[in-house]
Amino acid sequence: LTSIQSAKTSQISEYFALIEAQVRSLAKNPTTIAATTELKRGFFELSRRSDERASMQQAAARSVDLSAYYNDDFLPSLNVGVGASFGIGSVFPAAETARYLQYHYISNNHFPVGEKHQLGDADDQSLYSRVHAQFHHVFKEYQNEFGYYDIFLVDNRTGDIIYSVFKEVDFATNLRTGPFRKSHLADAFDAANELTAAGDVAFTDFDYYRPSYGAPAAFVATLVYDDEAPIGTLVFQFPVDKLNAIMTDDDMWREDGLGETGETYLVGDD
Repeated sequence: LTSIQSAKTSQISEYFALIEAQVRSLAKNPTTIAATTELKRGFFELSRRSDERASMQQAAARSVDLSAYYNDDFLPSLNVGVGASFGIGSVFPAAETARYLQYHYISNNHFPVGEKHQLGDADDQSLYSRVHAQFHHVFKEYQNEFGYYDIFLVDNRTGDIIYSVFKEVDFATNLRTGPFRKSHLADAFDAANELTAAGDVAFTDFDYYRPSYGAPAAFVATLVYDDEAPIGTLVFQFPVDKLNAIMTDDDMWREDGLGETGETYLVGDD
């Protein structure tokens, strides 16, 4: 038992060290720096030109379509996942830019739920979508290669989620004023923005995460710097599956020497 305890502790420590190294490395990558800069510019243009971009009727039509997605697709699955009954008012974004981007990349996205990240270009002729098409494949491949649930880029000044790979309902919302401002994703963003040196990393604990239909998730975040100035926050969302695989040795209890009924648990100080 002591040997198993020591081995699992070592494996868990190595796993978190790997996550820390990966988020730090990706934040320093020139592609990440360029993507953060250009996506911020595209996002700001959408916010600045919201009145010019479309008529009130078009904005209302997008809102109706997006509301239907929330009511028909997202909320039923969320309420099953968490065993509760959330209404649309608790999760629907108020900002027009968030609604615009969620309409184009989620509700009007022809890929099914769980595959929304396959869309590279919403083809809405916006600067944002041109930049998204340029960089999306890089982050999508990284997310898939290393088994992360999602990867986010956040404007460190405003709190706007300017990019996510997986395109769930947290996409384009604001982590200071939006519907998920009290989530662990927001906690990771806040913690990262309190870091004082490039390369420092902040972790959050696991918690049930509403945009992922209540699945347990934890977050790790670090600042993205251009020269010596922070320009954004890079956040990884990782699921509990990898920790479960380590703790259970992929359900091979007997091979670990625990027989038919022995198990190991990872328990926090709280």
